[in-house]
Amino acid sequence: HNQIVELKIYPTVIYEEGKTVIVVEVLRGSLQPYYLKSSGKENGTYIRIGATSHPAGNIYLSEMDLKSKNISFDSLPCLKFDVTDEVVNKCCDMIYESKLAHEPRLVNRAEIKRVKLQNLINWKLLIEENNQLVASNAFALVMQEDDTYFDNSRVQCAVFKGTTRSVFIDKKEYSGSVLELIELAYNFVIRHINVGMTIEGLYSSPTYEIDPFIIRELLNNAFHHRSYLDDSAIQVCIFDDRIEITSHGGMPKDMSKTEFFNGVSRCSIGPFRSYFFSFGTGSIL
Repeated sequence: HNQIVELKIYPTVIYEEGKTVIVVEVLRGSLQPYYLKSSGKENGTYIRIGATSHPAGNIYLSEMDLKSKNISFDSLPCLKFDVTDEVVNKCCDMIYESKLAHEPRLVNRAEIKRVKLQNLINWKLLIEENNQLVASNAFALVMQEDDTYFDNSRVQCAVFKGTTRSVFIDKKEYSGSVLELIELAYNFVIRHINVGMTIEGLYSSPTYEIDPFIIRELLNNAFHHRSYLDDSAIQVCIFDDRIEITSHGGMPKDMSKTEFFNGVSRCSIGPFRSYFFSFGTGSIL
């Protein structure tokens, strides 16, 4: 197979005495994609789905190419986004205000520092090129006011009757800034899940069937880890017995399905990681 596959594959076979079966383990290569030389990269790259192989398609090719170079899509420059002082200041204020609102672990609010331009550069949300500031894709996704720059920055929210998708009770679709979408999806879920009351003395407080902090954490991760090369929207579906959040994209680099379900962690790359962790929230998957 090494004669027909590009890039070259160099397997290591280990023989053990006393065995009647030789098991050859083919490890995932780091220089993806591997493809049939005779068909070329676009037509000769295949992915495994169940028991069959299918052409990879442009989205998978782009993802594999970026992963092999250890580059994230959100770190690439968005040249059409105009970086102004007003937009930079707005971004800094948004991060600061969001930390104040959603950081329950800091009792002393004085510990929360204001975000400055240099922070955005350090997090690679903004890129310095030829003494000019260029927006990364992450910065554009966060600061766009509509879907002008990324029309796949969308979330579809729905409530279903029962435990299947047969009957809609309510549904909404939102587009725009990632930060705004997280808030809209969060509020949608909060409106539609069960809530009770906890009474302590003369005071009462709402008690949701799912901790709101967990809901926000899940939504942050959905937008953080999704593939923005995929045109599909994130989906948030509420059933009688569960909530399903669908975030499109593949496994982190060099992670197998077995490792994922065994709880192995991989630290994501790119400015989105720095951005979401600057809020003091987010879970590394």
